[in-house]
Parts: sequence; structure tokens; C-alpha cells
Amino acid sequence: LINDEESDWSHFHYGRPISSKGLAKILRPYGVTPLKRRNHNVYRIEEIKDAIERYIGHIL
Repeated sequence: LINDEESDWSHFHYGRPISSKGLAKILRPYGVTPLKRRNHNVYRIEEIKDAIERYIGHIL
């Protein structure tokens, strides 16, 4: 998300890129939570797709 300098995520928080904690905080209310791995967290695409369908699927 932050590698694209044109995206809003590269300067999300007062000019700084969004952090992993920031992303988790945004996604948590939609039931999307990270899976903890050894050195990082990952998100299941199925959870993200489900949240999109539930909350904005009617727009798409």
C-alpha cells in the first residue's frame, strides 16, 4: 500500500505512511483481523472480500 507514492496510504497519517497497526485498526470494525506469522501479520483475502461484499457490495 505504501510503495505507491501517488496513493493516499503513502501519506495517510499526518504525512507519514500507514502502519500495520493503523491498517489493523481500520479493518477491525469490519471483522477483518490479521493472522500472526513468525515475523509478520497477514490478512486472508477471503475476509477482505467478505467485508467488501457486506459493506459496499451493493455499490460495485
